[in-house]
Amino acid sequence: MSNCLIEAFRNQPSLNEVRSCLLKLFSLQSELLREAKRNQVSIEEKDLPSLWILASSASEKLIKSFGFQLDPENPVTGVYISTAGLKTNLIAINQLPVIPETLWLRILGKGKTQKSAILEGG
Repeated sequence: MSNCLIEAFRNQPSLNEVRSCLLKLFSLQSELLREAKRNQVSIEEKDLPSLWILASSASEKLIKSFGFQLDPENPVTGVYISTAGLKTNLIAINQLPVIPETLWLRILGKGKTQKSAILEGG
């Protein structure tokens, strides 16, 4: 598994905030590729870092603006992937299923999602 960046948002991120996250990702990838070139080694695509955006919620507009979709291989509600080239994923915490595997993420949510998760984990 390769490294990743994690950006967490207490509220739904704006389009500009998502673009800022993408800029950080692309800057890091570029830096790693330049360093590899200087050292005369190659980095495979699978070894470049990806981005995970954790958002308390995500509107349909936000999801569609960046082309996020449910992963057809693992269609967990609330977990969205982008095209392979962007290497970016979005978790809409309020949409996650109420199962033990999502508890720690739901605790990062807000409002009733967070309260419910805290009671569940307590």
